[in-house]
Amino acid sequence: MTKYFFLIWVAVGCHTLLGQQQLRVDTIMTDARTAHLFLRIEAPAGELHMHSSGACGVHVTRHEPTCQVQSGKVWSDNRGNQYRDVYVRATHSPAAAATMPVNQIARLNPYAQAGESQRMEYNPDPSIPTDIRLNLGTGASRLDFSDLTLHRVEVNAAFSDVMLLYSMPNRDTMESLTLHAGKGDISLKQLELSLAEMVMVQNDLGNTQIQLGNRSTLPHKLFLRSGAGQNTLIIHPSHPVQLIVEAGFFVSVEIPTSFKETTPGVYVNRAAILNPAQATRIICNLDFGGLTVMENSY
Repeated sequence: MTKYFFLIWVAVGCHTLLGQQQLRVDTIMTDARTAHLFLRIEAPAGELHMHSSGACGVHVTRHEPTCQVQSGKVWSDNRGNQYRDVYVRATHSPAAAATMPVNQIARLNPYAQAGESQRMEYNPDPSIPTDIRLNLGTGASRLDFSDLTLHRVEVNAAFSDVMLLYSMPNRDTMESLTLHAGKGDISLKQLELSLAEMVMVQNDLGNTQIQLGNRSTLPHKLFLRSGAGQNTLIIHPSHPVQLIVEAGFFVSVEIPTSFKETTPGVYVNRAAILNPAQATRIICNLDFGGLTVMENSY
């Protein structure tokens, strides 16, 4: 197995214009000693964007001048695993914001100042097998995980909206993809390209939209747990799906007539009837709110 190791954090000293904001660009170079990266990013407020760096051996970060990115403790074990923590905070916020646990929701809002701009990009090396854990507070995040080598992903968002999308498949089978939002909207696009064996989505108070395209991938399981928001599943007609709905009395459920109810609360589309072994199994557990299922050849 090819191995890589983070060696240097280099400030290249250049800036990129994004609208009217300048982004500072830093580059992390790699060599050939680490087999797996465990990356954790803490962002109490602002925007976090992620996508592939597009180059083997290179990780790139970009952030606005009003946003400070701190590299926390970095360590490696004798198995070739490396662990890296990254903290994002406003330059004028108290230092405690950098290490504040994101689950302390009551303390997040003071660091989201009115008009404060905090945008940070982290672009991973696509060739390194990686586990990612993101702890997000307020704001919005756009995570393009196309063409990366991700094994496990965990996203915890308090008040942050999260968009996770794919245009190219993950380079390896992903073991698990987990997203949990307290009060934020979740949007997952072309989810089948994650190649995730297990997907778990929980949204306590926000809305959730999940799109499954027509590309052929291994069958996987998707668990959707919703508190009080609206949930929308947009499924390509050629994608085999078995849908299991466990809903409370006050939940509104809309399922198209192209789905057949095989047993109470269990539905399959025509593609799943023709190819049941390749069906994605979606299990929905809904307390309140609603569920809308649509077939769309987008």
